[in-house]
Amino acid sequence: MIPSSNPKALDHLSYACDEYGFFYLVNHGVPDTVIEGALDGIAEFFEVTKVEEKKEYRKSNPADRIMWGFNCHAGENREYLKVVAHPQLHCPAKPAIIRDFALTYAIGP
Repeated sequence: MIPSSNPKALDHLSYACDEYGFFYLVNHGVPDTVIEGALDGIAEFFEVTKVEEKKEYRKSNPADRIMWGFNCHAGENREYLKVVAHPQLHCPAKPAIIRDFALTYAIGP
């Protein structure tokens, strides 16, 4: 959905982020295997990577290319990882599976 063709598109996107914390983009042409691999790598980052290792990516500046954080608000815990993939990929070194699939995604089919 292109915002200029649907003025409500950004409102819907904002609502999804505010209400659910994420949105899922479809019909983008990225192969399912790449998406599944990236999701597996991200899951591994959150499950296996030690907190001390994650702290390397703690947000300290809005311009940081890799940001990890953990927030607790109103009894709800949120851990996040943000990476910049364009124009140059920035990705945590561990676990390697994240970088492998992120590179595949960034380079394209």
